[in-house]
Amino acid sequence: MFDTSRKQTFERIESFIQQTDRCKIPFIVLVGNKVDITNSKIGVDKQDAINLAKKYDMEYFEICSLDSTSIANLYDYLISSIVNSIPNVPTPMNLMGKGIVIGRTLLENPRYKLALCDIATLYE
Repeated sequence: MFDTSRKQTFERIESFIQQTDRCKIPFIVLVGNKVDITNSKIGVDKQDAINLAKKYDMEYFEICSLDSTSIANLYDYLISSIVNSIPNVPTPMNLMGKGIVIGRTLLENPRYKLALCDIATLYE
């Protein structure tokens, strides 16, 4: 994450990305915060951020934490990416009777819906 109104925060991003190479991080995203503040002299050009994201094959999101602009989109992407990266998503059968509350993102996941359909035939 970098501050779109301060170029020096953006200039540090590449070193952070290179540090993640040493870890086994399944995916990374680039987030520009404070898009509500515009200062063309010291700010980050949106196209520069997009180009950096493309260079490292990651998604780019612009947000404003003050008014929650686009934060829901960022979290939806992160949650669905995490769920999609799970090799063996728990089936509804595994979760039944264990008091586990399932969030909307998981319930709307196509792979999870297919699993629900598979166990529904057991009750017909």
